[in-house]
Amino acid sequence: MDNYIISYQTIFIVLRNQIIQMVKQLTKAEEQIMQVFWKLDKAFLRDVVEALPEPKPHTNTVAT
Repeated sequence: MDNYIISYQTIFIVLRNQIIQMVKQLTKAEEQIMQVFWKLDKAFLRDVVEALPEPKPHTNTVAT
């Protein structure tokens, strides 16, 4: 059973590190959109687009 615990711990650490790497790899535009999401907490797509500075990205870009 100890082997399984170590395996689960190892998997958790690997997944956590992958998530951290994903977050570190956001482009400036992606980070800007995420900042708006976090600030608004709950929002429709149009609310996010409206909160972004000019030049605003296309709605499809934000949706993706």
